[in-house]
Amino acid sequence: MADIKNVLFDEIRRLARKEVKAAVAPLQSKVSELRKAVAALSRELKVSVSEKPKALEPEAGAEASAEKPSKKFRFNAASVKKLRAKFGLSQAEFAKLVGVSMLTVSCWELGKTSPRAGAKARLAELRSMGKREIARVRAEKKEPAPEENPGQ
Repeated sequence: MADIKNVLFDEIRRLARKEVKAAVAPLQSKVSELRKAVAALSRELKVSVSEKPKALEPEAGAEASAEKPSKKFRFNAASVKKLRAKFGLSQAEFAKLVGVSMLTVSCWELGKTSPRAGAKARLAELRSMGKREIARVRAEKKEPAPEENPGQ
């Protein structure tokens, strides 16, 4: 009885493999064709990029350099504290200049978090400014105090 069971099991396995192979064979040939097509397109792309006119390359480079600042700003927790001390600003005043909350500046200084791209750009701008420019920017950002009229 065990022999019949093993024979049937082997026969079912053989037929299943045969069916799977018949179903997979066309797909394997299609995959092979698609891989060849991708390789050909990749070669064409490399050739077209290498044959790009040299006159266009400087223009593209000029546009890229105009969009990006020439120096990258490397964030350092101590540098934020130094920058703030250089201008003699409190965390709240510094936060207003950068456009973030006071808690955010505190987290930067403690090294718990790092600024996002927009804040990094503003920090880089502030780093390139002097005390007079900072004072001017602070004066522009300050809102005029509401006038008190004690008589009315």
